[in-house]
This record gives sequence, C-alpha cells and structure tokens, in this order.
Amino acid sequence: MVASISARGGVDAALGYYGHLGRDDYYTRGAEPPGGWAGEGAARLSLAGPVTRSDFEAALKGVDPHTSAQLARLGGKSKNHAAGWDMTFSAPKSVSVLWALSDPRDRPAIERAQGVAVAAATSYLERTAAFARRAKGGAVREPTAGLLLAKFDHHTSRELDPQLHTHVFVFNRAPRKDGTWGAIVSRELYKAQKQAGATYRAALAAE
Repeated sequence: MVASISARGGVDAALGYYGHLGRDDYYTRGAEPPGGWAGEGAARLSLAGPVTRSDFEAALKGVDPHTSAQLARLGGKSKNHAAGWDMTFSAPKSVSVLWALSDPRDRPAIERAQGVAVAAATSYLERTAAFARRAKGGAVREPTAGLLLAKFDHHTSRELDPQLHTHVFVFNRAPRKDGTWGAIVSRELYKAQKQAGATYRAALAAE
C-alpha cells in the first residue's frame, strides 16, 4: 500500500513509538531519530529542524514545547486520549531498489524526490482533511489552519530490504483559524488516505 494509517494510542504508547523510530543506529543522528517538523501547526509553534524527544513528548500532551502553555485540554482520561496517528508513505519497490543500487552520490536526488512527494501529500491533507473539534463533546467541527506533523525518513524495511518510506506522525492537536487549538477529527484522515496516497505517487513519479 502506498499510504497507510494507524492509530498510535495514548501519550505513553506514542512516545514509545518515537523511541522505536530511533532504536536503529543506522537512522540515528546524535541519539535522535532523523525526524523533522512539518505542517502549519509546527510553524505556529516555531518548531523547525530535528524532532527532539522532549518536544515530541510536549506536543503529544498538547503543550507548547517552547512556553509550556497548554494548547487545549485533553479529552477524557489522559491514558485514553488519542495522541496521534502514523501515516506512512512508501515508495514503489522499483524506486527503493534504484536507490539501493545507485552510487551514493546519486542517492540524495532520489531521497529529495521522496521528500517532495511526501510534502505534496501532507499539503493535500492539510487542505482537505484537517478538521478540529469544538464545543461540548466535540459536537462542532471546523476546518483548521493546518496540522502539526513530524516526519521520519527510513530507507529499509524491518527485514532490512530496500524500502524508502516516510512515517508522518499526525498529532491530535491542530490550530484553528482563530488561533485556538483543538483535537482533530481523525475520521477525515482515514477518508483521505487513498487520495493522499495517489497525490504522493503522482508527485514521486513527476520527480
């Protein structure tokens, strides 16, 4: 599947997932996973560059990593609060094999193509599938200004076969257009999965 999506449970489970992404030394840079912040939500929080564990944990808890201000109240019991979702964009096998067999000097061009394609897909999600809840019980939903995302690039599968893919962690917090923050409507992400994958594939082919 070109694009897959899965829930990552509560804060503790999602933080463990972050650790999973960084366990393999091949992907680790200075004891941190090769993650990068993305989305309008990250821009509004002035989050850029590598994703550190402390900033990731703060965002999971709905806290501004810089100011420690609570962006929005956690819904229900914190242990049951859905912290976010992993949306993974996987390149076709032929592209992954091409990357593996290419001269190391040529690999960055293929990696850039992957990055451009993922950016196209996440931009599509922000434009069409980003909705936040409001009011008692989240009865009201409204379009957001974007999403809070963390991207993690990988080059092999768990079996160590060539497999270019990017994990995009979608936090369950998004900025509303009035500047406030709210929990997102995850159903819209699932509904947009197929078209987000098609957008990614088309952009990758073009690159």
